[in-house]
Amino acid sequence: MKNLLTIAILTVNGRESFLERLRGIIDTQVDGQPVQVTVLKDNRERTIGEKRQLALDVCKTPYIVFIDDDDVVSNKYVQLILNELKSAPDGVGFRGIISSERSWPIEFVHKAGLKYSDRPIQYQKSFIYTRPLNHLNPVRTDIARQIGYVSLNMGEDYDYCKRLDESRLIKNAAFIDEFMYFYQYRGQIKI
Repeated sequence: MKNLLTIAILTVNGRESFLERLRGIIDTQVDGQPVQVTVLKDNRERTIGEKRQLALDVCKTPYIVFIDDDDVVSNKYVQLILNELKSAPDGVGFRGIISSERSWPIEFVHKAGLKYSDRPIQYQKSFIYTRPLNHLNPVRTDIARQIGYVSLNMGEDYDYCKRLDESRLIKNAAFIDEFMYFYQYRGQIKI
């Protein structure tokens, strides 16, 4: 079976417990599935943007997605994504939750065509963060390579998201209307 999706996880020395927790969730889901897990670990010699670009450069699958080492994903994450990839979309959006030590959990929606909000906005019946597709969403590797990552340690994800959205390369996107990603924010959430 040829792999369809690369899950790229970036980490650094000293964060082994985060990586172990995430691998415990992911490894059981990818067993026997057409998924490659790529872990890039260093001692902060490269910027986050450089590591994302390296993962993209070595990716050999039609789709790539990044999971931050300190975040967690749904127990159905891999299967639901693989189900959507059968229809060959350009990318896949989904729902998630942002948690912080300083704030209550807030929902987010990543979906093609949504505007980037840096504060929660009213969406349907609640206040949430909205984003177009970004590095946390599976995207066709050929499209992701056209966008690429800049060498930044902070903001490389926003830069990629903005340029991906502005490129209009995502023409056909799927959406999983379930909580798939649980983002552990380490700063203060703006309310």
